[in-house]
Amino acid sequence: FFCPGGTCINSSHRPNKPYSTPPLAIYGSVFAGLTNGQVVRFNGNATIEQKVFQADSKIVGGPIAGPAGQIVVTTANGTLYSLTKDLEVRWQRSVPGNLNGIPAYSADAVYVVSGDVLRAYNPFSGALLWNRNLGNGAGHGSASVGYGREIYMQTSGGKVFAYGEGWKYGVD
Repeated sequence: FFCPGGTCINSSHRPNKPYSTPPLAIYGSVFAGLTNGQVVRFNGNATIEQKVFQADSKIVGGPIAGPAGQIVVTTANGTLYSLTKDLEVRWQRSVPGNLNGIPAYSADAVYVVSGDVLRAYNPFSGALLWNRNLGNGAGHGSASVGYGREIYMQTSGGKVFAYGEGWKYGVD
């Protein structure tokens, strides 16, 4: 896999279907998102396509590994998908705003940043647990979770935020 300019290419396997996200190697397989909305699972050395899932639009975030063996992806249409490692839908949610960023997870939540808001979803049911307004102009972004369960966000509006137990910190 090679990702020039944000588009990943594996020309020996799918020359007419460019990858839109970097691959995820886990569970003895390699998972990758495509610009045509597919999530593809390859065998461990990425030579044999084993399974394909068709999402509603271009994959823009993930795949990332979530709790209990799930694969999480987001799409250009604003859909958050939780898939099994066999690429079966566990749950899906329509998320307001632009989801053009990488989701994150902890043992008890999947996090996405869209429309100036950080949202936390139950990783097993997809139910919205809570949301936090990041302020006007934050936009969409990517999230990560620290060792102390802090949630860090980098937004398209140029701000970096951190949430922890009862605190919020923003950096311009």
